[in-house]
Amino acid sequence: MELPSLQYVNTFSIQSISNTMIHKSFIPVFFCLLVAGWLFTACNKQNAADYNSDMQAAEIASMLLNNNIEEKKRRDLIDEYPCLASEILTELIRDLESETREETKRIPWIFRVTVAAGERNTDSELLEILEISLPKPGEKLLNWQTVVLGGGIVNGISRQGIWPKSRIHDILQADHILSERWKYAIEKSYQIAANPEVPNPWRYDALRILAMDSPEKSIPELQSYLDPDLDDHLHMGAISGLSDIQSPEVTGLLLSGLPHFSDRNRNLVLKAMLRTDLRIAVLFKKISSNELTIEHFGIEQPEPVSFTVEN
Repeated sequence: MELPSLQYVNTFSIQSISNTMIHKSFIPVFFCLLVAGWLFTACNKQNAADYNSDMQAAEIASMLLNNNIEEKKRRDLIDEYPCLASEILTELIRDLESETREETKRIPWIFRVTVAAGERNTDSELLEILEISLPKPGEKLLNWQTVVLGGGIVNGISRQGIWPKSRIHDILQADHILSERWKYAIEKSYQIAANPEVPNPWRYDALRILAMDSPEKSIPELQSYLDPDLDDHLHMGAISGLSDIQSPEVTGLLLSGLPHFSDRNRNLVLKAMLRTDLRIAVLFKKISSNELTIEHFGIEQPEPVSFTVEN
C-alpha cells in the first residue's frame, strides 16, 4: 500500500481559521461568559461542603479499584469528576505502602487520574497534585510518586503540545518549598530510571522527570537509554524526554535510533520532530535528500502537516 506524502505549505492554516472565528458581537461573548460561569459553578458545587467532596472522592476511588466494575465505566468516572482529581488521588494513596502488590494494583488508576489532570493543565489542580505527590528532601521517591510526576503531570502537559519544564516552573515559582521539592524529585529520578529492579514502565516515568533537569545533565543520560539492547519502554521514555527538551542537540539524537526503534516509538520520534521549526527543517531536509522516507516512522501516519521552512 502506497502511503500519502506529506504536504508542505508556507503557513499554518489553523491560525487563519482561528482568526476568522473571533467575533465582536454581543451574543457570542455573552454565550461564552454564560458557559464559563456554568462550568465554574459546577466545579464549585462539587467541592462545596453540602456536596461532601471527600466522601464522593473516597467512593470514586473505591470504584476505580473494583475489578468487578467494567473498566470503561471506571475510566468514565475520571472524566465525569475532573474537579475531584486531587481528592481522588489522596484516596488512592491512602495507607498505601510502596513496593507492594497493592501499589502495583493502584498505580494504573493513579496514572489515569493524574495524566487526565496534566492534560487539563489548570494551575490550581496541578499545584494540588504536586503538593500531594512531591517527596520532601531526604525522603525516598516512591514508585507511585514517580508515576504521578512523570507519567501523569509531565506526560499530560506534554500531550497538549506544551513544554512541561517551563509550565511546571511557572506553577511553582511562587512557592519556594515546593520548588525545592520538585528539584529534589528530579535528582532522585536518575536512580529510579537506572534501577533494573524497578518495572520498566515506571522507569519510563522516571525518564520523563529527569528530562526536566538542565540539558547539560539530562541529555547525556537520556541518550544512554536509546541503546538498541534496551527495552522498548526505556526507548519510549528517552524519546519522550528528549522531545520535551528545548535544545538543538536533541534533534540528531531523536533520529539516531530509527533503525532499531519499534513502530510506536518511530511515531513518537516523528511527533517530536514536529515540535519546533529547527526540527521540522532538519526533517524536511533529510526527506528531501532521501535520507529518510515516511516509511521510517512506523505504521501510524499523522495527518498531513503544514509548516514553514526558512532558507
